This record gives sequence, structure tokens and C-alpha cells, in this order.
Amino acid sequence: MNILFISPNRARTPLPVMPAGACIAAEVAAEAGHHVTMLDLMFEKNPDAALSRAIAGTAPEAVCISVRNIDNNAMASPASYVDFLPGMVQKIRSLSSAPVIIGGGAVGVMPGELLRRSGADFAITGDAGNGFTGLLQRIADGTQSAASPAVLPGSTAGDSHTPIVPDYGRWINSGRYRAAMASVPVRTKSGCGFACAYCTYGSINGKKVKRRGPAEVARAIEKGIAQGFRDFEFVDDVFNFPKEHAIAVCRAIAPLRGQARFQCLELNPLFLDDELLTEMERAGFNAIGVTVESASDKVLRGLDKGYGAKEVRAAAAAVSRHGIRCMWLFMLGGPGETEETVRQTLAFAEGAMRPGDMGYITCGIRLYPGTPLAQTARAEGLLAATPDEMLEPFFYCSPAIPFPAMQNMVEDAARRNPQFHIAGERHPRFANSLLKIGGLLGLRPPLWQYSPMMKRTLNVLSFHP
Repeated sequence: MNILFISPNRARTPLPVMPAGACIAAEVAAEAGHHVTMLDLMFEKNPDAALSRAIAGTAPEAVCISVRNIDNNAMASPASYVDFLPGMVQKIRSLSSAPVIIGGGAVGVMPGELLRRSGADFAITGDAGNGFTGLLQRIADGTQSAASPAVLPGSTAGDSHTPIVPDYGRWINSGRYRAAMASVPVRTKSGCGFACAYCTYGSINGKKVKRRGPAEVARAIEKGIAQGFRDFEFVDDVFNFPKEHAIAVCRAIAPLRGQARFQCLELNPLFLDDELLTEMERAGFNAIGVTVESASDKVLRGLDKGYGAKEVRAAAAAVSRHGIRCMWLFMLGGPGETEETVRQTLAFAEGAMRPGDMGYITCGIRLYPGTPLAQTARAEGLLAATPDEMLEPFFYCSPAIPFPAMQNMVEDAARRNPQFHIAGERHPRFANSLLKIGGLLGLRPPLWQYSPMMKRTLNVLSFHP
């Protein structure tokens, strides 16, 4: 069967993200015997014309659209990443009778809602495994009707592993991504056993943690190196749980240190200590991110994080004893948040950040159907929208602190300290050009380490967001 895969993501701020999920799904479909074509819209000047050419050139019998995110999760300046879907599906239908399948991270969060909104025929959740290839085979056999839209699992029990690093050069213009300093996403496991009040990881990837063998991970990275890539980012839901597995992965990839650089922005402070950080240094990690969320016991309890301020401080102390640059990630506005708890968190952040580190702050928490935080919001009278209506962003902000007051506190902190970055923060259009020029001059990921320097430069030049 002829299958057209579409990666519609065109967001390049601060860097373009490689369409790993779409490429992996395309490779899985090709290995199942289908003739697969990929249309990556990231660098297309005219996406509509590119879509028309792709359909005319491939005569697809199925069209698969990979949707990465629903929106930008920024309460102060929300932006949708799925508004294009109904128009794209209509365009496809005007040019082809092929069934339309949507998948990707966004679909895993709200599959039924996106299926209805988009007008597609099928929504695939989770990884592209035998559930996905089974659907393709039934379409090819004529035994799967598109008359009734359906949500289906991509992976099923006993599924075989999907590739960790696909052959990117087969599917996309990998040279453009390398030139733009994009990192190769790598997953050492799928699934998340935690139950944070706001989180959707469990619904996207399942609650059971399925590990990949450390040697298998190392071979996948070697495959990426052979494709010309040097920067790899571990994108597990939680990289350092189980900690023993993370240590084993670090030891497996350590021989590749001279050929590759590694980073990870999904570290849980509860499992971050000197032992793990030492192994990460030996493996060649040049950047990490710690998802602290808050430095207040009360707020952390409200978010069901499973750790408290003591563990947060212990993680900061461990990081301070090592040389890896660190992004500290905070999510303000959860249950129990007050002006005092915001001050606590900001004070912790300023004390934890070393030169070259960064604090990334989200104000307000995006609500998703089925999460405990959405239930809390309904109980407090802060959310009346139906699940289908929640494709439009709704946010939780503690009734004890008005959102404008919290945002002002964070903006004041960011003016004092350029190491703070606020989610949704706008920069002059040429700010990304400065980073690209820096890349040509030898700057290397993570580019966020240069954000304070860029902010100081813009302030001196009197340019403001």
C-alpha cells in the first residue's frame, strides 16, 4: 500500500525539533512491507503546494499525520498547534479518497477530541507498533472501514520494539536539521509510573515502564553518529527512574563520549545524586534539566510530586558539586500556591543557579481531561468546559494568588536575573538569527546556556520583548 506520512510541525523557536515519532512510524510501516513517503513541512516555503505535490506524486492509499503538541502551555500568551488540522484534512480529502490517520504525542493526550475536531478517520495512540501496522493491513485488505471514526492503540500487549533512532536520512532532510543544531531525540524507556496531578505522560505512553537495553541504546546512538549527528537528547518521561537503568545507559554510552554530546531535560530530583551525576559526566552529558516545579512542600503536595523541598534542596546540592550545566524547571500556580510560596521558589532558583545555568518558569498549569488537577479545578469552580472543549487551553491558577500578581513577581525576578526564562516569553524576531549566527561561529547545544548573554546584549541595545 502507498502511504504518505506528514510531519506538519513548523515551529523553529528556539530550534527545530526533529520529527522522531513520524520517522519511527514511517520506518515501522516500511518494514511491514508498505511503500512509504514522508512529507516534512518544517522547511517548506509553501506547505499547501508541497502537500498537493506529495499527494499527486504518491497517490496514497492512506495518509498519516503526526501531531506533536496541542499548544504551547503558556497561560500568558497561549498559541494552538492543532488549529491547522481540520483544514489539512479537508485539503487531503479534496485531493484523495485515502483514509486519514492522526497520531503523535498530542493525539495520545486527547485522541477522541482531536479525531472529532480534525475530521480524520482514525486516531492512533501510543507508539507505532503492531496495533498501527494491523490497522494499515486491514485498510489494505479492505476489512477496516473508515465509515465510523475510531481511536485505536498503536502498540498492543507483547508488541515488538520500535527503532530508537530511525534512518533519518531516508525520511527527512537531516542535513537541514544538523545545520540548525537540532538534537536527536532518544528514548531509553517508555511509560511513566508516576501520578503527578497535572501530567499526561501516563495517558500518552502508558503507566508501565518498558526499558530498552543499555547496549541497544548505545547501538542506536552509534547509528545516529553514522548519520552525521553529534548531539543527542534523552527524552524519556523520567530519565533517572529507575536510577539503576539510567546508570547502566550512561556506562553503555560512555565509550562514545568523544563522538557525541548528550543532554536530558527530564530528571526527577528524587533520584538525582552524586552517583548518577558522576556517571553522566563520564558519559559526556553537557546539559541536564531538573523538573523541580516548586520549592514549597505545600505546593509539591498539591501537585502529587512524591517529593518535598528537602529532596529539591538535596538535588541542588548534588548538582552544585558537578560541572554539567543545568536548567531548573518550575511550574507555578498549583494548588496551595501563594505569594509566599512563589517567593520561596524564586529564592531557591536564584540560589541554585550557577553561571551558565537557567531557570525556566511556567506560570499557570495547562489542564487536560482526566487529570487529578482538572478534577480539582472543577471542584473549585474554576473549570466548566467539557473534555471536547479542552482542546482550547484552560489553565489552573491557585485561587490564593491572582495570575497577574504571580506573573508580575516572575517578570520582576527575570528583570533582575537574566538567567530566568518565562514560558511564552517573546523576543525580537532577530533573536533566533543571533543564535543561528552563533552556531556558525561555533556555539553548540544546549543553546539555552547562551540565553542570559543574549538577554544582556538585547538590554544594552534597548531591545525588549
